[in-house]
Amino acid sequence: MEMGNIQRCLPIVIVTLCLYVLPAIGQPYVSGQQIAHVKTDWRVTDKLRVGDESPNFKLKTKDFTREVELSSFRGKRPVVLIFGSYSCPSFRSQAGLFEEMASQYKDRAEFFIVYIRESNAAGGKTSLINERESISIKDPQDYLQRTEVAKQCCSALNIRTPCLVDRLDDAVAEAYAAWPDRIYIVDSDGKIAFVGRPGPSGFAPAVQSIDNWLKKQSAR
Repeated sequence: MEMGNIQRCLPIVIVTLCLYVLPAIGQPYVSGQQIAHVKTDWRVTDKLRVGDESPNFKLKTKDFTREVELSSFRGKRPVVLIFGSYSCPSFRSQAGLFEEMASQYKDRAEFFIVYIRESNAAGGKTSLINERESISIKDPQDYLQRTEVAKQCCSALNIRTPCLVDRLDDAVAEAYAAWPDRIYIVDSDGKIAFVGRPGPSGFAPAVQSIDNWLKKQSAR
């Protein structure tokens, strides 16, 4: 084919390729099937170490009756932050244990659940445990939906610990590198006193570590 003909055909080829390629990139469905592209990993790089200043935040409780600012506890007593979501199997499996500790140490530390983005939202990564337990949670699309799921979670797991709900921009979860679930202790000086390993594998050992940390504090 002569060069002139190639140059005339080239725009047609490019347009044709775009028509085929762009839908696959820009649309939330694949091959005509309604399979949503759902991001399944929201992990961020660890930012906090023991001794660091704890990132301050102000979040509402799941029932909107209270707004809690972390810095308000400085000079008073430690704060235990338990990050997780209903679709997170490791969070659910430890709920009874951290509820017991929250009750046992309620006079020595503040305990808060911080409800964050779903770890295994419906349409994303499959969790065999969730399938077995018939738990299917869509990723909330607005803050009100997230608070409703938080309420459902606390009711189903008999969680009485105050539950704060992270905003939809996930700012608090990202500041603490807390997804999919994680535990921190902030001391009375506002410093990070304990950093649990991220879940799912690090969550259960962290729950036990809370107990050990608080026992040592109680013995002083």
